[in-house]
Amino acid sequence: MARLALRRNERLFSRGQRQMRDDPAAAVETLRQSCHAAPRDAQARLFLAMALADAAKPEEALAVLQEALVLEPGNAVLLAEVGVVHLDEQRPGEALAAFDRIADTVAVAEFSTGSTSPSTLAAALANRRSIAPNTSATLSARPSLA
Repeated sequence: MARLALRRNERLFSRGQRQMRDDPAAAVETLRQSCHAAPRDAQARLFLAMALADAAKPEEALAVLQEALVLEPGNAVLLAEVGVVHLDEQRPGEALAAFDRIADTVAVAEFSTGSTSPSTLAAALANRRSIAPNTSATLSARPSLA
């Protein structure tokens, strides 16, 4: 029975991905079904958020991304999409904060594997905090799937 449900969800997910290009509204509904069928699937939520953003529903997209980040805290792809949605909505400060979280996550991961020293980690984190506010103006949004 579980195997059947998994296959059904895989079909929903695949269909939702295909629909994203041609019919974002249909993709939203299909990917909602996929998320409902697999409540612990962060990737399904990522694609739902992307479809919501493409369907001009950025606040819903951000809410779905936050749900996904509860499932996978520090997931760089999820954080990047949070930044992209903020950029699309002309909120560069929030976008930069999301991108900073990615950099922090990577720096801490490198430290935890022993490839970075404590002093290098501290310097990297401090350096990211000193980025000039106008730096965010050079960031660009995810291209449309169309």
